[in-house]
Amino acid sequence: MLSLTKRIRAGWIHSRIILISALLLLLIIFIYFWHLGSLTPGISSREFFSRDNSQSLTHIIDSGTNAPYHLVQHLLISVHLNQFLSLRLPSIFFMLLILALLFDLLRYWFGKPVALFSVLIFATTPWLVLVSRTGSPDVMFIWPIAILWCFFAMARSAKHAPFYWLLLCSSIAIGIYTPGVVWLILASALITRKPLIQVIKRLKTGWVISGLILSLIIMALLIQAVINDPKILRSVLLIPDQWPTLIELIKNFAWMFVSMFWRTPNHADFNIARLPILNIMELVLIFFGIYALASKKRRITYLLVFFMLTSFLFAAINGSLYILSLALPPIAVFFAAGIRYLYLEWRQVFPINPFAKGLALGLILLVVVSQLLYVGRYSLIAWPHTTDTKNTYVLK
Repeated sequence: MLSLTKRIRAGWIHSRIILISALLLLLIIFIYFWHLGSLTPGISSREFFSRDNSQSLTHIIDSGTNAPYHLVQHLLISVHLNQFLSLRLPSIFFMLLILALLFDLLRYWFGKPVALFSVLIFATTPWLVLVSRTGSPDVMFIWPIAILWCFFAMARSAKHAPFYWLLLCSSIAIGIYTPGVVWLILASALITRKPLIQVIKRLKTGWVISGLILSLIIMALLIQAVINDPKILRSVLLIPDQWPTLIELIKNFAWMFVSMFWRTPNHADFNIARLPILNIMELVLIFFGIYALASKKRRITYLLVFFMLTSFLFAAINGSLYILSLALPPIAVFFAAGIRYLYLEWRQVFPINPFAKGLALGLILLVVVSQLLYVGRYSLIAWPHTTDTKNTYVLK
């Protein structure tokens, strides 16, 4: 009888995993792939510029920045699929990879249910969905999540540390191709130098040297581009051709800050009119996430807030809303911390009720479903029919 009960329970768990996987697959297809090549009548100037840089290996070498993205885009363009589809698929490829790594990272920190709900909310943020559905390398601003995953995977796995070290070196090298990311890498290395040194000490010298050599090999295209045109280094470091005055910088910084929750200073390709990047529900999760982390992991909270403010500063210096995507990785962590805090608080209110856990997860699921409905109407229905979008996506 006991054996039969175990088999039934195992079968139910297996069926539940299959059902959840199928629903996630349908969700991904709908949000990221639905009418990907035909939702807009043309492409934007950012997509046009990206396609131009991906036309040949010569163009990729000459452009230098975002070369890994352009290489993938070049391969897909060479397959001669639908021109809009092949142009935009690389963004989805990198985004899905990053989301998978984010889920594993949050699962380790907060548990599977919280990680799943957090990634779903993060992945269905309208700004992020439109970044993923656009054939420009803006999606690579989210790449620091991959670097973070490699570091923690290396730190918690002594047996496979050499393998994760090579992945870490590779992810860092790929990240440096993205403008501005090098500053975040240097700041992270400086702040976490002690645990980083301890992890590296576990490796044999041969593995350390191999990782560094691998990084240089991956960065060869960027090094060659900088040698040919030193001005490319300014793009990598996000150094503008003309610096704003102090008054302009303060004004731009204020606008970048309020763009997250109030409105943007102007229209961007990834929003409707001047709507903010985050919605009210996400702001509530960030508030509770910062509160929860600050009460237990104050150092980590300061680090994440520092990265957010640094992203605002880079965007302000360059006067570009698109650079604000650099602030999204720490926001993903705050989403998870906020959801876990609310979940635990609910459980404490009803500690004896056996249905409290299920009800708490059900309420969180309702939040996720409302987010899905919102992003569907925002990104797939309203956004392509706005005047700004029709005027932007007109190039062929």
